[in-house]
Amino acid sequence: MSSVNTDALKNEIAAVLAEYPDAEVGVSIRDRSREVTIDINGDLVFHAASTMKIAVMIELYRQSVEGYFGLDDSLQITNEFS
Repeated sequence: MSSVNTDALKNEIAAVLAEYPDAEVGVSIRDRSREVTIDINGDLVFHAASTMKIAVMIELYRQSVEGYFGLDDSLQITNEFS
């Protein structure tokens, strides 16, 4: 088990959040393998659509790194249900 300096990580996150004083941001980190728990505004309530964007962006960046497309590529999105 590797140790994590949670105070340093909290400070880094706080520094990034300080750059956006008008943003309403909550950060929660749980890593059981390292026994790390960090909550910054962890009690804020967000709409599910807001939190879903995070998972979509993680996958978007993963696929970009793997070469499926470039971040500057265009993609036409059609709102259509069958």
